[in-house]
Amino acid sequence: MPHRNNQQGPVAAIGAPSTSELSAHGAYSNQALKAQKSTAWLPPTVDMTALLAAGSTASGLAAAIKAAPDGVLVLSNTLQAPFGSIGELFGRVTPERAARANAAYQSGTSRLVWKDAHGEGRGGPHVDYKRVIDLSPHRMESLTSSDPGLAAELGEPLQEVVSFFTAVRDSYGPLLVEALGEATGFPFTEDEARYAFRLVEYPARELKADAGTSAPPRCSAHRDFGPATLIWPGGEEPEGLEVRVNGQWQRLPRLPARSAVLLFGICTAWRSNDRISSAEHRVADDPALMAGAAGATPRRLSAVLFVGLHESSVLSPALVGPGEAPRYRTMVTGEVQPTVRRKWSWREGSVTAEEAAAEEEERALFDSQEALITALYKL
Repeated sequence: MPHRNNQQGPVAAIGAPSTSELSAHGAYSNQALKAQKSTAWLPPTVDMTALLAAGSTASGLAAAIKAAPDGVLVLSNTLQAPFGSIGELFGRVTPERAARANAAYQSGTSRLVWKDAHGEGRGGPHVDYKRVIDLSPHRMESLTSSDPGLAAELGEPLQEVVSFFTAVRDSYGPLLVEALGEATGFPFTEDEARYAFRLVEYPARELKADAGTSAPPRCSAHRDFGPATLIWPGGEEPEGLEVRVNGQWQRLPRLPARSAVLLFGICTAWRSNDRISSAEHRVADDPALMAGAAGATPRRLSAVLFVGLHESSVLSPALVGPGEAPRYRTMVTGEVQPTVRRKWSWREGSVTAEEAAAEEEERALFDSQEALITALYKL
């Protein structure tokens, strides 16, 4: 079990884990549905406006990170994600434009800008039912240099999205990097930070009775690899993000406007020697549909900022006290990331034939991402 740090930071604990019981496979029992109606789980919340005004900035956020029991925080009063433009941008991506975007960036690999596995005939029971636009500063440079007309065709929605992510990176990136370095005890600088932007559309869909547990997942359970992930939920139904807490799936309720969810990843657990949890999370349909009811799931959108590490960055436990043993080996990010990235691509239906074969072989040996990390990298 991860270490628990009870230090209190500038964080308002405005919710507690519910006692609803969800099955190990994620299906909802009737008892769980009744419990969810009476109580809601909500992680500790950090008011970003108050944090910045107090002047404690990185130290205040580091204290909140160390006090977060489940590897997740809610950040309130953040920059507002432009969901109107995000929704319009997805509408402007035609099959022809999607193909041009992917051809302009590392064509022939699984590292795509546009992903729509189910829409392009590459879906399956394990493939997430979603559409994705992956952006970053270097991807935008590649796109504009290889296909200058594409950005112009996508127009103002793309410009607003890029402006939002640039503002988020500049406003919160250095703060997060410094806070994570302080919280994990492992120096983390802007020089080794790598940022990626992601837009996700979970299309509306109809589920027949008893289809909830067999339908393709919206986003299947996983832990992100990098130090941290910031998620802004939106769309017609912004709910759906769930975090595994003490072995049970807990669903985040609808959050106030200008709220984001901050999740910590494998690199943060690694560098903190598991004192800070790596949050296993997923996006799921409405609990009633998961329990077997028939009905519709509305369209959901999200804007995501990934805080990653340079491939030469060292992964090594820093918070190792007297008489305590390190839980992880010392590795370099570039030695670990390809395996984790392949698993991500497999879930999204974008693996190459060679990657698919390697994944199938690996899945025969390890039944989960956690089992693989434990076997290969834990002591």
